Amino acid sequence: MRWEFDVPEGIVGVPLIISYTGDVPGTLVIGLYANANSLGGVYQGKNNTVVTIPKGTTRVELRILRGGSTAGSISGNLKIQLELGNTAHEWMKPDVTSLEGGGYELANLVPSFASLLPYTMNGVTFTSRDGHTVHVKGTTTAWAQINASVRLDAGTYMLTCDNSNGWNYGAQFGGSISGHDSLGNPSVKLETGTYTVSVFVAEGKTVDIDLTPRIHRLD
Repeated sequence: MRWEFDVPEGIVGVPLIISYTGDVPGTLVIGLYANANSLGGVYQGKNNTVVTIPKGTTRVELRILRGGSTAGSISGNLKIQLELGNTAHEWMKPDVTSLEGGGYELANLVPSFASLLPYTMNGVTFTSRDGHTVHVKGTTTAWAQINASVRLDAGTYMLTCDNSNGWNYGAQFGGSISGHDSLGNPSVKLETGTYTVSVFVAEGKTVDIDLTPRIHRLD
């Protein structure tokens, strides 16, 4: 989700500190952006980040991003605060609490699997109604997967898969750069190249589930 704000002149080019309180899942990232560039952010294990809004900036975005290898609904309380200076203080309820927005969904860059389906491998069958959500059913006698290729420009991406379960079943991501072979990172920087998205089921697993791999560009 993201919200846009006008930038008052008094906070440009000076230290600001972004902080949060509340029950936040470990895969939730809160970031401040200007001209599509990240100024800094906070997440579980990293709070109270000092940022500076560049001179000439007239609007900034507050983004809340979710990564994680297991997708699904989340709940909790999140109180975000941006203050002048280098020291975070106790959160105070703002005077205006009617801010609208946030209903923004980043495009899913994973290509359609439609031309490859239906497909059966090692005891499981891959099907799909829309080409993007892949239904996997059966019991694997060995590792089974189906692959699609995607061309990505250099940038920062979030990699996730709905309904995945670690290395039991879910999605893999790999290609031009080694070290990015599993979906679920809050964010990862990639170079321009062709990458492979694989929906997989590990050996000996019985499944009857929908899996939706997602690649979202963050910058």
